[in-house]
Amino acid sequence: MLYLILLLPLALAALSLIRNDRARTVILAVGQALLLALLIGACTLGDTATPVWHMTADLTFSLRLDGLGRFFCLLTAVCWLLTIPYASVYMTHEGHHPRFYVFLMLTEAAVLGAALAADLVTLYLFYELTTLLSFPLVLHTQRPKALLGAVKYLYYSVCGGFIALFGVVLLAQQSSLTFVRGGYFQTLSPTLLAASFLMLLGFGAKAGLYPLHLSLIHISEPTRLGMISYAVFCLKKKKLTV
Repeated sequence: MLYLILLLPLALAALSLIRNDRARTVILAVGQALLLALLIGACTLGDTATPVWHMTADLTFSLRLDGLGRFFCLLTAVCWLLTIPYASVYMTHEGHHPRFYVFLMLTEAAVLGAALAADLVTLYLFYELTTLLSFPLVLHTQRPKALLGAVKYLYYSVCGGFIALFGVVLLAQQSSLTFVRGGYFQTLSPTLLAASFLMLLGFGAKAGLYPLHLSLIHISEPTRLGMISYAVFCLKKKKLTV
């Protein structure tokens, strides 16, 4: 069920290559409605999780739909559902419509993956995917202002990603990386405080947390539509146990 939630936006990304604008809008709107219905159905099943995939003894990949995950998944699906008909009108003066919708759908899959992350490694992977997949949205118009915004966006995101990664590595030396209800820090050591600060700084830079929001200032007007991921995703870091 949880993997299906991620696969549906990927399928919609492939269907976004359709050249007919009206047919694409209808297909994407119907697909988003199906995704929302799927999420509502999954939410009625209570907390669900996928089997843990061990990349190494300590690095795992796993998904879990809990209370916080349900909220952000539903919020994401509703936002994207509203974005499709709006974009069909707002983006008429812009070219390369299939490319825009492909990366918009791929970004949605990454945001949903972050909302479903059951551990810090999975969250970090989807966080980085969100950066890479939303970068073409920032660069979409290919005008000078868009190029400037894209360079700043990539600079802040890459730097933030490395800083957050250092925090994750430090945390892995002290504690489990699996999310636990209520957190798992009984005492705060200097290492844990350093890891928490690095992750807050790194993830905050990528999510546009003030005063690290300068990467968003030069984003051109049409591409702000594609940056809806920020509105949902910057809240996701509250799930970090810092």
